[in-house]
Amino acid sequence: MGKKNRKIVEITVFITGGTIDSVERKEDRPKERKLVFFEGEPIVPKIMEEMVARLNVENLDKPEIRLKFVTPEGLYHDSSKFTRKRMRNLAELIKECASDNIIVTHGTDYMIRSAKRLIEYLDPNNKKTIVFTGSMDPLANGPTSDAHQNLLSTLKAFWDKKEMPKPTVYMCLQEKVMNPVYLIKDLLNSMFKYRGKSQDAERLRPIDTVIAYQERVKATREKRHAAKLEKAEALQL
Repeated sequence: MGKKNRKIVEITVFITGGTIDSVERKEDRPKERKLVFFEGEPIVPKIMEEMVARLNVENLDKPEIRLKFVTPEGLYHDSSKFTRKRMRNLAELIKECASDNIIVTHGTDYMIRSAKRLIEYLDPNNKKTIVFTGSMDPLANGPTSDAHQNLLSTLKAFWDKKEMPKPTVYMCLQEKVMNPVYLIKDLLNSMFKYRGKSQDAERLRPIDTVIAYQERVKATREKRHAAKLEKAEALQL
């Protein structure tokens, strides 16, 4: 493919904190560590720009990736602090974003919760492909951190979007794109996996459109509310 005719993929990256953008500080006790955010500019943009520069040169048969970075005011936190209000604010920023390709760097502890909440708050007819990514170890730890591979896998996923067939919210970790709706975090093994006994079930997990997921969540909540009312009425008899 000639460089002149090369397709361009523009991606907006929302930087929202988390372990990936932290620095590790050793505590007095050798086995303990404390993660704190960088003072000043986040580290993620610099590393991602370097990755994209290499990808664009080494993969001339693939679309050229161009990045834009946004660090939303008031939304740079540990993932445990991402309340519903903050996720609504992030959803509004994503709705207003000109790009249809979005990456959100985020803490992994509550990434599943944040991703599912974001689906709830998007426009029902959402046209954007949004991918959450992060890491178990800080990006600042160097190539040994899982952050490097997670960011690289996320960028490559936007080349053709084969793993992201519908415009909705995904997660990209452990070198693969995953559907957050059915994920759990295995704390013992520090990994994400699909609910159920067999991981083969992953292939059977449907990817909902945003509106389908919103309708399913609404129906579930209405069912729970009706059950509570029924129980309350029974107690009054």
